[in-house]
Amino acid sequence: MSETDLNFYYNPDWYYFPISELTQKPLKGWQKVSTNDINKIKEWKQRWPKCLMGLDTGKSRLVVIDVDNKNGKVGDNVLADLQLENGVLPKSFTVKTPSGGRHLYFQGQTKNRVGLHAPGIDVRSVGGYVIAPGVVKQGKPYQVEVNQMPVLPPGWLVEMIGRPNERKEESQVPLIELDLPHNVQKAMDWLRQEAPIAEMGSRDATCYKVACRIRDFGVSHEVAQDLMQTIYADKIDWSDDFDTGMMLTKVRSAYNYANDRPGNDTAEAATLRAAEAFGELTGEDLPAGEEFEEALPASSWVHISQFSERKAPDREWIVENWLPAGFSTPTLITGDGGTGKSLLAMQLAISVATGEPWVGLEVSRTMQVAMIMCEDSEDELHRRVEKIKSSKIGAFTDLGRANINFMSRVGKDCVMCREDNGVLKDGPFMLELHQQLKHLGTSEKLLIIDTAADIYAGNESNRTSVTHFIKYKLCGLAKLHNATIIIIAHPPKSGATYSGSTAWNNSVRNRLYLSWQNDKDKNDWRVLSVEKSNYSQAGTTRLLKWSNGILDYIDQATLGVVVDDLVYDEIVRFNREADEQGIDRRLSARRNAKNCIFRQKIHDPKTGRRLTPTEIREAIARLTAENRIGEIYGRRSGNGLVCLKQFEEE
Repeated sequence: MSETDLNFYYNPDWYYFPISELTQKPLKGWQKVSTNDINKIKEWKQRWPKCLMGLDTGKSRLVVIDVDNKNGKVGDNVLADLQLENGVLPKSFTVKTPSGGRHLYFQGQTKNRVGLHAPGIDVRSVGGYVIAPGVVKQGKPYQVEVNQMPVLPPGWLVEMIGRPNERKEESQVPLIELDLPHNVQKAMDWLRQEAPIAEMGSRDATCYKVACRIRDFGVSHEVAQDLMQTIYADKIDWSDDFDTGMMLTKVRSAYNYANDRPGNDTAEAATLRAAEAFGELTGEDLPAGEEFEEALPASSWVHISQFSERKAPDREWIVENWLPAGFSTPTLITGDGGTGKSLLAMQLAISVATGEPWVGLEVSRTMQVAMIMCEDSEDELHRRVEKIKSSKIGAFTDLGRANINFMSRVGKDCVMCREDNGVLKDGPFMLELHQQLKHLGTSEKLLIIDTAADIYAGNESNRTSVTHFIKYKLCGLAKLHNATIIIIAHPPKSGATYSGSTAWNNSVRNRLYLSWQNDKDKNDWRVLSVEKSNYSQAGTTRLLKWSNGILDYIDQATLGVVVDDLVYDEIVRFNREADEQGIDRRLSARRNAKNCIFRQKIHDPKTGRRLTPTEIREAIARLTAENRIGEIYGRRSGNGLVCLKQFEEE
């Protein structure tokens, strides 16, 4: 519970509505409009600043014992007699009322009762309401005395009050179709991210309350049992002989005794209620001239006029044209085995955290970085950082100012999602990661996960599951924690730059590929390329060199390489040797020729770097355009080989 700027205690699981300060009467139709939506409540307070706030006890699943000590009533004495005869009430949430009485809050639903046992004790539950805790009425507060989660009332009290007779058989009839995928997913997300922990002393009440909430989401009893056992079990204190059977008993009670119909808290149900309530609710008991307007849920449509009337926001980049920023723009970095994808990602983390260039590229924005390393131990990460720190690159020499957090998962379960009979379900690491990211706060962050194979335990060729994993699971995680996600993937399948279904490529907004500079001559040279980009030009490349534990960007000026001259010299050398040996052959530009120039090993003598086929091809095009080389047909009749011959230079 928390005290907000609304001047009353707000609990997101409780439902509130306005009460006129002048007439002390609630808004007509309050049972239909009571809500736990903080934005709606703030809207009411802005519209009617002097209104009081009522608490719908039935919808909030509360039983409030109103102990009244005014006008000759002696509620305290009556309550003492009840406890002497039946047993002491457990300590629970308690509010001291302005008249000297008390409101004792318990979890559950019962009848409303006036004069329980004797005058001075009333009960408010299904169909009832009380003034919300923290409200100041005529200068006197409803002051919270015991601020803890309401507990379940003892059985004798429930039997004395009576089960709610307002509940009809139709309350068991679902309001909507149960187990709709998006509603089940909503229940799963709530269980992982928002459901309260069932601690000793309040486990029964908490499990009951959680099960009621799942029921509200439109989840069937059978599915609720499964979700409670597979997802919520991690939030339950299982000590003191509390077992699964006891938990499932609370689930069964929730589905048997909850007053609202299953699916009550869904978008579909909200639309039905709004349609029924539309035009029926007015604010006659509120300040004159005011009217309460109940409408359909807020529209999700955006009219094109909203775009035409203002300038579009600039695209956000971490590294312009290479790495977009935002929860909806995950990047996949794939590459050949051993090329240094993890090292490249670590260098990126340091650059993003410090603002220093990354492989020669300017960083557009700095932020904190979190790295989930599934294959590197903490010792290995330490050694890698130490090696990087010894380099001469500016970003790496002052790592103390880099806001980077590592999490090694070696030897631990890393699965965020798994497939069960074709259905994607959260793995054990998903909840833990949600919890761990909360430690890093709400500031913008870059989340790097290495590798995809460790976090996704499904069929990587299943397009539907892969798409769901990336677009919903990962993007949802990023949105919740204000993050941009980068995933490192293992070596691709033969002939492609990524593995598995094309959904891996289609679902991400951006994909980079790190490869050897030449597959047949694996040395210190790498090529980083933009294989896919929804927001910039694909095909851009960077030439990198591994040196002393880091990958550094090398441009042509730095290398002192004149590619055209190297290719030209190779043509001259090859042709000269052929003439000297009297061999009728020339280097060919045809891919299927035996002496194809693209297959030749042309090295830069200064660095030992081998030219790529692409570099050779581009050089030939330039040399031909400059009339430094030309094409002739071989001397053998009909062989069809297009050969290269250099022109004599003046």
